[in-house]
This record gives sequence, C-alpha cells and structure tokens, in this order.
Amino acid sequence: MYIFNTTFAIDGRREEEFLKWFRGRSEILTDGRWHGARPRLSRMVRVGDMPQGEDEAQSLAFQMEFAETGDMERWSHGPLNEVVAEFFDEFGPEGAVFCSVFETVEL
Repeated sequence: MYIFNTTFAIDGRREEEFLKWFRGRSEILTDGRWHGARPRLSRMVRVGDMPQGEDEAQSLAFQMEFAETGDMERWSHGPLNEVVAEFFDEFGPEGAVFCSVFETVEL
C-alpha cells in the first residue's frame, strides 16, 4: 500500500477559510476513478511538546492510500495538480505545499 501525503501550510488565521475551500474541491480528489483509495485530512496540533498556536502557520495534511503506484501517479499528476494550482491562486505566496510518498511496512 502506498500513501501519498500532501501537506498544505497556511496562515493559521486562514484555517477555516482553507477548510471551506478544500472541502469544495474534495470531490475532485476523491472521485470514483480511484478505487480503494482512502482519503483523510488531518491538522497538526503540536510539534513535539509545543502546542500549535492559532496565529502561527498551520499545516493540514491530505492523504490518499493507493494499492498501486500507477493509480497514485495518475492521481498526483491529474486531480492533485489541479487542486494545488487552485490553492496557489487562492492562498498565494502565504501558502506552501509539500508532497511525500510512503510505502506501508509490516510490523
């Protein structure tokens, strides 16, 4: 299983605006073409022992799990690229996006 992680970093004061914006685009990212992909969105609440402050930059991570790398690549070069481009149009230079790919490992 592969996990594609996309972290959106924004001004913490714009978190609610981001969530509304992102939810409006979630259908693009999670439509039925990606059979078996499991989406999830999470927010960072602390780094180490330091709680996240409301006026600090906020990181929200969107993850999709894929059984095959082919589907993951098509998704990342298609729907994800579309949403990331819109993100920069909406949140401009105050926003950042970081992507990473993980492969699950048996314990």
